Amino acid sequence: MRDQLDPDHWCNGGEYGSSHPDALAMEALDAENKQLRAEVERLKEARRWIPVKKAHPPANEIVLVCIGSASRIMMCSIDMSGVWLGYLPTHWMPLPEPPKKEVQP
Repeated sequence: MRDQLDPDHWCNGGEYGSSHPDALAMEALDAENKQLRAEVERLKEARRWIPVKKAHPPANEIVLVCIGSASRIMMCSIDMSGVWLGYLPTHWMPLPEPPKKEVQP
């Protein structure tokens, strides 16, 4: 039996035809990295300003709106008929998630 630290041992399939443990760990890290990158892209997309000409938020959902040339940011919503309540925004985005309450030990 060859020494497990011998590179030829693992290049030829290792014991029982398995891959080197470091190679398996790298594959797992690569898969996790791909998942994290996809989640980051999803979150970036969710935090972009949406032009009101392209889409409207769901009715009665409070969102951030941009009024005019980004000089004012307000909270607003639209009614069931699609009419903005109080302002005529150019862009909107969902509100961020509120902070989680930390439990004190």
